[in-house]
Amino acid sequence: MPAMNIDSLKRANEQYQGVVYTLPLVALQEMAAALKMNIIFVDKEDVIINRRRAAGQMRPYFPGCTDNEKTELMKFVEMRLKVDKIYSEIEDNVTNYEDKKIFSNAGEVVDNKTKKHPAEFEMIKANIQSFGEDICAAAWFGERDITKKSPLAGFNGVYTVMDLLKTAGYISEEEGNLVESGAITAPADSTSTAAYDSLVEWISSASSFLLSGDVQLLCAKSVVFAAKKAYKNKVKAHKDPTMAEFLEALRDDTFAPGLEVSFHDALGTGSRMILTKKGNIDLGRQTGKGAEFCQVRNYSKDPNEVQFWIQDAFGTRIRDVHKKVFMTNEQTNTAPAGLYGDYTPA
Repeated sequence: MPAMNIDSLKRANEQYQGVVYTLPLVALQEMAAALKMNIIFVDKEDVIINRRRAAGQMRPYFPGCTDNEKTELMKFVEMRLKVDKIYSEIEDNVTNYEDKKIFSNAGEVVDNKTKKHPAEFEMIKANIQSFGEDICAAAWFGERDITKKSPLAGFNGVYTVMDLLKTAGYISEEEGNLVESGAITAPADSTSTAAYDSLVEWISSASSFLLSGDVQLLCAKSVVFAAKKAYKNKVKAHKDPTMAEFLEALRDDTFAPGLEVSFHDALGTGSRMILTKKGNIDLGRQTGKGAEFCQVRNYSKDPNEVQFWIQDAFGTRIRDVHKKVFMTNEQTNTAPAGLYGDYTPA
């Protein structure tokens, strides 16, 4: 006999809707914490206005010095966070889930009177968990394209936002926030120090304002691995330096005492790097009601066929890309292959 039916799934969806609505944030929070991202709720669009103060305002005073020269005090740069609608349409059959009586789970006796959630909730939870993992990948590599059926086509991720800002001229060599680094690759032998030297040179080229205070390097794990191996070669260590030792050396060599290195699988693979003040990257979710987020319904003549319709809206933003708070390089990354779910359907 099936362990559930359509009506029980609908009731579970309604009963746990408040919890269901927060489930994507569980996957996102782990990534946001690792990369120091802000998760904010917005109503369609949120705008930050950054002030750019004009330099060279001071003049020597002497009687009659004023000449009514027109000067510009500041400029304003808008950074918009627009959330785009995304959805997931999952079809399943409740007879795939037969009732199982479990006496012991991982060595602990199961007490059916105190178990937290019914099987219906676990089924809903699994679908939404995958939805949340898709959002993690799109948060960096997403590029909105309604002609494609892919998680990476749902909304513009951080890398796409950066590319758009490059095209608009906000990120460029002239602005001082785009600096070449070359590829950061693992040493070919025990004498090569290129990966560490290149990383130090690149970070050191940043504005002293950026390097002061809390600053973070966002990069793939492969960059950290390569630079750490090269550092071992540089100091001719007999054993691998610890992460703390590597980070301390990097801070000292770049004159960035508050530097932190952040990496996560969502950043993909490659040598693309971002040096930024903490909290400069936003992941936005549209303010909405839980009842509109996940719907369970029967869509065919077969009463056991069930459809989960999940709908939401997300977007990303870099709050400011001025060279005093942000710098990136010319490299690109490849999207992660194993971030979503546990397998890829045929």
